[in-house]
Amino acid sequence: MSDLRIASVAWLTSVWLIGGAACESDTQNDPGSRSQESDSVSQNATGNANNGAAGSAQGLGSGTALNAPDAGQSATPLVDPQIISVLSTINAGAIERSAVASEAAQTASVRAFAQEVIDTRFAAQERLTRLVAATSFNDAVNVSNATNTVSDTLQADSKSIVARLQATEGAGFDALFLQSQLDVLSAVSLVIDERLLPNVESALLRAEVERVRAETLVLAQRTRALLALVGDDADGGVPNDSDAGL
Repeated sequence: MSDLRIASVAWLTSVWLIGGAACESDTQNDPGSRSQESDSVSQNATGNANNGAAGSAQGLGSGTALNAPDAGQSATPLVDPQIISVLSTINAGAIERSAVASEAAQTASVRAFAQEVIDTRFAAQERLTRLVAATSFNDAVNVSNATNTVSDTLQADSKSIVARLQATEGAGFDALFLQSQLDVLSAVSLVIDERLLPNVESALLRAEVERVRAETLVLAQRTRALLALVGDDADGGVPNDSDAGL
């Protein structure tokens, strides 16, 4: 990546870490609510692993093993500042994971795809930043009203994936990155459909959520296609850079 992009990724990650620390502090102050959320998260993760993601997330992956954030009518509705936080967490996590893959992937096509993910989510974060700056959200978005367990769970899952990616070398890296990408996209799609779209109030923010949803579906299609190619390469025993034009 360029020096500017590396610096931008570092900035996003620092903001993300601050938000995560705020979430952790908030939940420590209210351990009962965190315990209830954790129980619900565990139940959702088990259901997803057995049955695959529900709703529009069907077909994105083989069933995510992530701690899918609580969804459905029992979940506390998110307000717009929290929805902004969730979108920012989605963007920052994708950038951080893909930054690892852009350097460590074994095939040119996977490295190029990792850069595509970075470009897509970086542009989404820039749009979100402009939206916040140009509207009343600029005053409304702060640590006290933007923290939420959805962002917290997505962040924890993504950082776990980053740790596994950083510990993986060689031929297994590409498949691990792509499968984890597919799992995350499945969870993100579920969050958007069940936690963000039903609760967003601002028309401008709704448009951004819908755009991120469309981008998520496109990235999922690209990920599936690449994962199939990586599987074929693995069968042949030799990574093949000729798929770079996918």
